[in-house]
Amino acid sequence: EDFAGFAVSSDGGVSWSVSQQIFDMSGINGSLPSKGNIRVNGLPRVAVDNSGGPRSGWIYIVTGEKNLAPAGSDPDIILHRSSDGGVSWSGGIRVNRDPLNNGKI
Repeated sequence: EDFAGFAVSSDGGVSWSVSQQIFDMSGINGSLPSKGNIRVNGLPRVAVDNSGGPRSGWIYIVTGEKNLAPAGSDPDIILHRSSDGGVSWSGGIRVNRDPLNNGKI
């Protein structure tokens, strides 16, 4: 897993666009001192706003990331979003509020 990708189907899944790289996922395996091995970034969560409001259609991906900016040397929760149907993506936004590099998510 080198990166998270995004592909689109406009015909019910019969065909798909070429996957584009959204964000780097290299180095997802890691360890914390005296905590053993951990895996972050393994299962990103995807949500689409279908509220009908001003952000309707925006796509959100939330994942745990480690050693990849804006995350620190410990796992952090990072949000990526697209406001144009997945054509472009924001840089990562760190959403947890604990101090960087404290050994906790």
